[in-house]
Amino acid sequence: PLGVGTPANPIESTLTNLEGFGGTGGFFLAESTALNIGSATVALPGVQTTGADVTITTGGAGNSITLTDSVTTGSTTSGTVSLTATGSILDGGDVSGPDITAANFVAIANIAVAGAVGSAANPIDTNITRIEGAAGTGGFFATDTDASFDIAGLTVGGIGATVGVSTVGADISLTASNNNLTIAELVTTGGQVSGDRRLTATTGSILDGQAGAGSDVTGLERKSGVPLFIQLERALVDEIHGGALRAGDRLPSRVFPKWKVKL
Repeated sequence: PLGVGTPANPIESTLTNLEGFGGTGGFFLAESTALNIGSATVALPGVQTTGADVTITTGGAGNSITLTDSVTTGSTTSGTVSLTATGSILDGGDVSGPDITAANFVAIANIAVAGAVGSAANPIDTNITRIEGAAGTGGFFATDTDASFDIAGLTVGGIGATVGVSTVGADISLTASNNNLTIAELVTTGGQVSGDRRLTATTGSILDGQAGAGSDVTGLERKSGVPLFIQLERALVDEIHGGALRAGDRLPSRVFPKWKVKL
């Protein structure tokens, strides 16, 4: 099928602006510098395929991907848009519609620095079915909107190797507008005591999509530079302030994941 690059051999580039069409073969690009999607000389709305995957990465240090125009597979039932940046992944302006349209969206910003996915003032606007991603101390902000109410809505997780949505001690804001929000994998700030997890379903429900017990949304992690007792204190204070925990109650299992500890 016609396409641009392949997963094993993406097109290597040094560009400023990008627009393109990948057909049914997909669109695969490895950019060496910062990249703006849109504003090129070709009259195309960003990057498009016909139901096929889009994978765009940046190399070097601190190089961001800015979505001045959209990236779309043309369908919310097929194709994965995967954006990976050594800097941030940002919404560069209000396009006429979502920034990302696909079945799946994976967004990975640089977790070693202040890498961000979207911002509180300008989240990444999507029309997708599933989302996964990671960001650094800049936070992770995404809003999904369906034209009409969709009971399937937006699901966190279930795409690939990236687990749920995570940051390094920074805010996470996921909003499902006109649909349900299902948490099938962990939403976490990486065990840091800072960072809020804001989940919003404006006209639907927030659902647990994980099989069995375990935390869906947490800031409590074993592999963290923050001492466990500080993490636990913060989690328990949240429970007390929420009215869910009182004197004499057992510690609720939802406060922390079920760990297996070998002494």
